[in-house]
Order: sequence, then structure tokens, then C-alpha cells
Amino acid sequence: MATAQEPPDVTWPDGLVDVVSAHLSCEVATIARDGTPIAWPMVPLYLPERDEFLLTTSIGFPAKIAHLERDARVSLLFSDPTGSGSGAPPVVLVQGSATVEPEVQTATGDLLAHWARVHAVQPMSRLFSSTPPTRWFMDFYYMRRLIRVRPETVTWWPDRDTAHAPRRRQLAPVAPAAAPVPAPTHATVGDAEWTDLVRNLARFPDAVLNAYDDDGRPVGLRASPRVDHAARVLHWPGPAGVDVAAGPASVLWHSHDETMWSLRSFAARGAIAPGDDGLVFTPGGVLPGLGLSGPLGDGKVFLDARRRAGRYLSRRGLPRPRIPWDRLRVPT
Repeated sequence: MATAQEPPDVTWPDGLVDVVSAHLSCEVATIARDGTPIAWPMVPLYLPERDEFLLTTSIGFPAKIAHLERDARVSLLFSDPTGSGSGAPPVVLVQGSATVEPEVQTATGDLLAHWARVHAVQPMSRLFSSTPPTRWFMDFYYMRRLIRVRPETVTWWPDRDTAHAPRRRQLAPVAPAAAPVPAPTHATVGDAEWTDLVRNLARFPDAVLNAYDDDGRPVGLRASPRVDHAARVLHWPGPAGVDVAAGPASVLWHSHDETMWSLRSFAARGAIAPGDDGLVFTPGGVLPGLGLSGPLGDGKVFLDARRRAGRYLSRRGLPRPRIPWDRLRVPT
């Protein structure tokens, strides 16, 4: 990744810890089984005493767990400052390696700090535990696997414009790539998927491209792609100072309000390649998210997640954890 280099230093650049700590969410890219970097928004918690990020995911949404247990490469992009009170802070990309703790946890150790953070930035999430019926239905949400991310490099765009060369600092030794960048896929979307994709992307001002850099690590870049209806591709501005490798890639569209509610998201997976005026993303499939299919659609997402959590526990011979609601300090 060719960038304006900072001197080798294990300390964070001035002000960037405050930037990432203020963000309500970040786009976390992990490597899927087929080699595609796929990102979804998550609530990050930076632990300065360990210089690591704590992420957690419910066992009802276990894909990120499986990804990271196969391949520890991960990137965290801090590009949407909505609700942070930071105005227009630098866009920050953290690349590193992740470790997934093996136990299913509910309210222990650092997870309590995570719940405190979630309840602070997303107060409406307390609805999940506000009544006996919601506690029963949403208990899977509180069954978590902990993900610890060791930052290796931090790249940032002070003016938020990826057309300008970023700054970069190495914070720790970089783990070698687990595998070379896979060959791009050649799948394309059908008429219905293309129609859905175009309809949904029109609801968002920009999106996050997730691909590999020239070092074989996942990289996230936010920009506004141009839709080419005839070719059924998205034209992506070529970022300055970041070499994006041709290969499998995905695009994430997501948004939330100042209290991290009114969540909307969806993604597309496919392939990225050089184009005449930047990069060309060819979608090969659409990944549904939240907030675009109405209450019934979102209800199905959570019902499916509850069922997946049950299967996750059953396959491992684990009892269903009892949630210590009093320790979570949520309303009764």
C-alpha cells in the first residue's frame, strides 16, 4: 500500500484514538470462506490499556466468527461519524489480526464494558430486554463471542477524501497474509437482483468497498460509486495511495441515526477490477441486511437469528445460557 509514510512508531498518531473512540460504529471486514472480504457495521470498543479493539457478535449471527477462526485478517473502517459529535473527522482505516475467544459469554469481564457502551450509544437497544416476552425472544442477542483485534497499521485521510493520498503508520509487526488474493469470481446478478440492488443503493449517499490491498489484507474505502445500468457494474473512484488488488470484493451500504437507531443496511458481493477511470465492481449476489424490508422483514431476520443460535448451541452440546439481566443494568 503506497502512502505517505510516518516514521516507524508504536504510538497512535495524535488525535486518532479520540476519533475512533467517538464513532458509534465502524465497518468491519472479514474474509469469507470463498475469499471475499465482507463487511458489516459493528460497535467497536477501543481498550487503550491493551491497545486492542473489542468487538462482539451474537451466536445468532455467527458468520464473522467462522470467518475469523479460518483467517485472522481484519479491517475496521471508521468512516461514518453520525452521532459521534465529531463533525467531519478524518476517515480512519485500521488493519490488523483478530483473535476469537472460544466461550459463549453474556455478562463477564470486558463484555460488561461492551454492554455499557452499547446502552450509551444505542439506548433503544434496551427494548430488547424491557419485557419478559422480548427477553425471551431476544436472549440470543446477549449470547456473545468476543473478538479482539490487534491493530497493525493505521491509515487515515485527514480531509476525508480518498482521492488524496492518506497518511499511514505501522503500529505493530504485520502478520503475513494467510493466503494469496483469490482469483475473482465471474458470477453476475440476474434481473431481479440487479433491480433490487439499484433500488436500495439509491437510498444511500455513498457506500463502502471492501477488497484486498496489494499486501493481501482487507481494506475498506468509502466513496460514491457510479451505476452503469447497461453493463450492470458500479464504477468506483480510484483511491490515491491505496493499491486495490483485482479479486473478490463486496460493497456495503448502511446508515443509522444519531442514536444508532433507524438501522438500514445491505451488501453485494462480487469482484473488483481496474477500469478506465478507477475501479469496476461487478456484483455477483446481494446480501440482505436490516431496515429495507419493513417490520416483517426485520422480524424474520431476528427470528432466523434466534433459530441459528439454537442450532449453534445444539451442535456443540451447550446448554442455553441464562442471561443475568441484573448484571446488564437494563430496565426490568
